[in-house]
Order: sequence, then C-alpha cells, then structure tokens
Amino acid sequence: MSRTRIVGGVYTKITGGDYKMYTEGDTIITAAGKNDFVNAEKVIIGTNPEKMDFRGKGGTLLITKVESEPKGDVSPNQKVTYKVTQYNFSEKVTEADKNRIQWAIKIDDKQEVLKEKGEKLVLTIKEEWAGKEISVMPYLKEPVEKISVKTKIIREEVLIIIGTENKKKELIFPAMGIRKLRTKFAKYPFVRFIIFTGSYTEDQLSKIELSAIYHNKRVECQRVNTIDDVINIINSGDISNKKDKSIRKVKSIFIYSHGYVYEKNNEHEGVIAFDYDNKINEQKLDKSSFSKIDNNIFFR
Repeated sequence: MSRTRIVGGVYTKITGGDYKMYTEGDTIITAAGKNDFVNAEKVIIGTNPEKMDFRGKGGTLLITKVESEPKGDVSPNQKVTYKVTQYNFSEKVTEADKNRIQWAIKIDDKQEVLKEKGEKLVLTIKEEWAGKEISVMPYLKEPVEKISVKTKIIREEVLIIIGTENKKKELIFPAMGIRKLRTKFAKYPFVRFIIFTGSYTEDQLSKIELSAIYHNKRVECQRVNTIDDVINIINSGDISNKKDKSIRKVKSIFIYSHGYVYEKNNEHEGVIAFDYDNKINEQKLDKSSFSKIDNNIFFR
C-alpha cells in the first residue's frame, strides 16, 4: 500500500509523547529550505538506535549466523556440516522458510550456488580445494560473506627423499623410492619426490623422474644439493624457503639413503648421510639439522 499526501500550505503534526517513524527501506526528507530539529538534545543519524520487528507486516527474514562441524581446518574428502543457527526473527521462522534457504561457496574469488537447499548443508571437501580457504554462505535473498563460515583445507603432503648411490650407481635408493610411490601413493595427490643429484648423471635423473611421474601423474619431482634445500622444502614447500601461501602440512616422510652412528662427547649420535662417502657436511641430516625443522609443519 502506498500513500501520498500533498499539502498546499503548512502541515503541522503535534504529539504529546515520542514520535517514532520506521521504514523498511530508505527514509528521505527533502526541503526547499532548511531542515530544523528544534530543542533536540541529540539527533542520531545513521547509528540505528532502535530496530522494529517488521515480521508479520511485510518484513524481510534474514539469516544472521551460520556454524560448521567440525570447526577449524579440514582435509580433502572430509565431510563438513554447515547449519544456520540464527535469524533476525528466529521465533517466527517457518519450515517453509527453512526449506527455501540456498547455499553458495566462494573460492579463489569465484562464487558458485549449490543445488542443495535447507537449513543444513553437508559438504564433501574436494581434493582441488586443498591448500585453499572456502567461504560457505547460506542465504534467503542473496549471499554475503559477512554471514558465512570460512573453512581452510589442509594440503597433506608426503615426502619421499632419495640419497646418492655408490660408485657402481645401481640406483637402489631411487628404486626403493619408486616402489614406495607405486605401492602406497600411486593415487595420492600431494607427493613430493626429492632426490639428491650427487652421483647421478643427467640421464639417470631424467629417467628416475619419468618413472615417478609414470606411477603418479601428480607427483612433484624436486632436485636438491644440500640438507638446507630439504629443510626448506619441509618447512615452506619451496627450495628457496619462500613462504608457501597454501595451507599445507607434512603427513609423512620416507628417506632412502645411507646412515651411520658416531660417538661425540661420550654420546652416540645418528646421522642420515645423503652423500655416499659421508664427506659432505652439507648433505648430512644430524641433530643440528633436525633443530631447523619446524615442528608445527607436521600433520597431527
């Protein structure tokens, strides 16, 4: 219903108490002269000092809160339940209102409306979302990120690390690493196959990497020369130690290399020697090197 009143002269309205005006849309006051608020102790504009319940009088029902279970970071292929838990008129929400709730997700600045409807959404986390954050938004009119749950999807990495061989170059360590990849992680999407170049020829390195890719099309092959290269990859996912922006954790590490134990200060200390002759300190993983690894990077 609309109503327009046109007065040719002066229009005066006097109330003995408070005078309140509510509009569900905009309130526009236009005057050819000035607008005076006479004897007003305080004029409040734009701070929304009082809201009126329009429900039942043509008011708009809105969702004001949504929650997820489980909360926090999740993994690919995990199921997450999102549920609307609050409305602006909670006491007057009908089943029909709940059934018409729609859901949208936003990832990489791209928004998608889901086919599911209702107060609850059970979402299976996709593998391609790993290392990213998604916003899940329920809505009745249109989705807004202000009313959403942000979920981080962990990229759980498996690292297979290969040391150098003896002078016979029998490729025993690479063969063991390839076997682990083939038998346990052929379909796993987040595997890094890390190999010390050391004693291997370029032809051997290329064939080892091709074999790894043959058994897992998504494997990431990386060549390293020092233990610091390996530690950088463990800690940040990057050989140059640039912080990986994706959300990642290390799930497992498999090492195929030489090792030995030596005595120092009447204590025995173990060393993983990625060089065959045990002469290159930069290729040894010892107690000092271990201390550089970030404990928080491991998946628990």
